[in-house]
Formats: sequence, structure tokens, C-alpha cells
Amino acid sequence: MRKPCVSKTTKTIRGESAYRSGHYAERAACWLLRLKGYRIVQRNVRVSKMAGASEIDIVARKGKMLVFVEVRKRATFDLCAEAITPKVQRRFVRSADLFLARNPWAEDMSVRFDLIWVAGWHLRHIQDAVRGE
Repeated sequence: MRKPCVSKTTKTIRGESAYRSGHYAERAACWLLRLKGYRIVQRNVRVSKMAGASEIDIVARKGKMLVFVEVRKRATFDLCAEAITPKVQRRFVRSADLFLARNPWAEDMSVRFDLIWVAGWHLRHIQDAVRGE
């Protein structure tokens, strides 16, 4: 017996489009970091949601500096800035703390929290944008 054809809802299509758009923004951010001399250590690092943490978009390294990068893609840079709320910043820092706890090789490195905003085809790298606790 054949199953009825189920069409995708607009919400599902929009979600896939947002995922794809975010994926391309992260790839562009990685290339920007590479051009600036960073080495990408990991991408899309998932840490425990139980601890109030989430995902780290990019972990990069430059010399003895370990950089945690949050990528935001919006229509304008102003909307990117609005998307980085204090709650998002706390989760970002908690996620980095968990990453450092699970990776002893990184304990002697300096840590920095950066943002990369993507608006259309334009990228903006904000260094040391979030202060750790």
C-alpha cells in the first residue's frame, strides 16, 4: 500500500533554507579566519545542553591563542548585533568552558571570544567581543 504524498510545509522549507544559509555563513567565516592566519581546530562543537551550554560554531587557533567564534547571519549588521543577547553570551562562554574542560591540550592557551557577522556578502570580524567570566 502506498503512503500518501506529504508535501513540505512552508515552515520546514524555511527551516531548511535558514540551515543552508547559516552553513554557508559559517563556511565563509572559516575562510575569512584562514585568510587572517587562523587554523580551524573544530566546527560545530556540540557540548552538553544540560549545563546551559549549546554549540560553538568555530574553534580556531592562532599561535598560543584559542579563539571561540560565534557566527551570526542576518540581513544587516544591526540585526546581527541584536541577535547577541546577554543570554547568548553566557551560553557561549559556558560552552567554551566545557570545551576547555574536555580538552586538556588547550589549558595553557590564551582564550578569546570573537564574533563574525554576515550580512549578505559582507563579513565583519569582531575580536574579543564577548568577555569571559
